Amino acid sequence: MATELRAEIVEAVREAVVDRVAPRAADIDREGVFPEDIRTLFASLGLLGLTTPEEYGGFGQPLGVAVDVIMEIARVCANSANIVTQQSLGASPIVIGGSHEQKLRWLPRLASGDHLASFALTEPGAGSDNRSMATTARREGDHYLLSGTKVFCTWGSIANVLTVFAQARSDPDGDGIVALVVEPPAEGLVVNRLEEKMGLHGSPTAQLTFDGLRVSVENRLGKPGDGLRTALRSLNPGRVEIGALGLGIAVGALQVASHYLEERSQFGQKLSSFQGLQFKIADHATSIEAAYRLLLAAAEAVDAGSSDQVRLSAMAKLLATDTAMAVTVDAVGLLGGYGYLKDYPVERMMRDAKVMQIVEGTNEIQRVIAAREWFRRLPPG
Repeated sequence: MATELRAEIVEAVREAVVDRVAPRAADIDREGVFPEDIRTLFASLGLLGLTTPEEYGGFGQPLGVAVDVIMEIARVCANSANIVTQQSLGASPIVIGGSHEQKLRWLPRLASGDHLASFALTEPGAGSDNRSMATTARREGDHYLLSGTKVFCTWGSIANVLTVFAQARSDPDGDGIVALVVEPPAEGLVVNRLEEKMGLHGSPTAQLTFDGLRVSVENRLGKPGDGLRTALRSLNPGRVEIGALGLGIAVGALQVASHYLEERSQFGQKLSSFQGLQFKIADHATSIEAAYRLLLAAAEAVDAGSSDQVRLSAMAKLLATDTAMAVTVDAVGLLGGYGYLKDYPVERMMRDAKVMQIVEGTNEIQRVIAAREWFRRLPPG
């Protein structure tokens, strides 16, 4: 039954992608506006609470189902697929670190798509080194005063629920990094700027400043010191989903390039009959298949709470998004001059693929994690 339901979900998404998403993909990229129509569509399909537990209004599906869904959407539109991945990441700190009451307060509205969620972790001076964050949360009675700046906040300008990570010091409940849920609009929260990006134009990315923003202690997830652990645990499923987004882009780009090779002839034969081009397609198809299997293994590890989830999610994100970049670059080349034109989607896919190597931890950081885990498991020589 679980397998049948998974197939039904993916098929429903596939139909929606063909009928509603694919025709919008180029416009979303060109206009650079968040696609509210796609958000509404995905909400009606239950995709904004796909992995959220059913008791909190979600669909309660395994992470592997999210992998299939995200890939299916990303095959034609990365901006649209990012709606699913970002809502999931934004909700993750609450799923992971929230109390039952906090989950009941926020998750149903996120799962329904009525509210959007954002995740404010990165700072101008604290990207890969999150422990160096300078944003502070100073306790005053039953409130915190939040001060600092966060950058690269996806949906920071439009979110209804924003989880902010800050240093809490001299707190009667303890010191350490704290996770606070902010509900915009709020006095003391300023959107400094919206970033102009290479790709993902339909997904607003904001720089936020917090100037003595008052946040109730009731909006704290866990205790001081739990915040960084909550953030890092949120990144495990996040990396799997970003890997799926990247791999979906790769599949779409390879399909576009393959159709082009089938349709175009040179020297009296189809381009798809040239062995050199066949080898290129074969290599990329193999990399996609390998990355997909690794994504599913990582998804299972995350769902099971396995000690392998950190290693596998890092490796899966690394392989999937590096594959996406390699495939899209070659797809542009395979189409020749046409690949460089906006008449074809591969140049957009290449731009969108690049950021997948950066978000949820750069691929250099994923290599650090993979190497660390390799040496930790190395048997005695």
